[in-house]
Amino acid sequence: MVKACVMMLGALAGASVLGGCSSAPAERTGFISYDHLGDERAEGQFISEQLGEYNAFIVDPIDVYTTEEMDDREVQARQDLAVYATQRVAREIGTAYAIVSVPGPGVGRVRFAVTNVAKSVPILNIHPGMKLTGAGLGGAAVEGEIVDSQTGDQLFAIVEARRGSQMELDTFDEWDDARDAVDAWAVKVRKWIDEAHAGTLTPQD
Repeated sequence: MVKACVMMLGALAGASVLGGCSSAPAERTGFISYDHLGDERAEGQFISEQLGEYNAFIVDPIDVYTTEEMDDREVQARQDLAVYATQRVAREIGTAYAIVSVPGPGVGRVRFAVTNVAKSVPILNIHPGMKLTGAGLGGAAVEGEIVDSQTGDQLFAIVEARRGSQMELDTFDEWDDARDAVDAWAVKVRKWIDEAHAGTLTPQD
């Protein structure tokens, strides 16, 4: 029985590798302004040194988009991911800066959308050796910006795709890799705000 299960998992992993790893390519959807990102490729990032002049932020509710058809359970999971993403970004920024709800001088507005969500395939991530192949990894892409809450001037912009970690042992949750991507972006945004304040911006990190 154990041998049969191993053979089945191996076959699934092989089929997935041959068919291509589950990924979430970044695409420009029109959610933000791309004026500072250029036209060379879909992904990109922009950070203004003026971001360091902002000490409070409004975090708009984050939207989650997926092109896959979903049943009621998956629709609820997508809504849960949207709530998680909003709270995660607000919590990360809020550890050092004020989170407010009213526009004003020195207040930035954070706008993000999680796009192209690719659910992971938990059965292909059970064994560390199988996960190293990347066969069952999920992920997501993101479009986001921080703008002046009064003028709308863009201070930060990013379009990026991220896959789940091949080194992490996952739970049986097909949305786990998408949450991991949200966690990474929340940390990245906070890092760049900190660097803008310190005058040590390293945009390509």
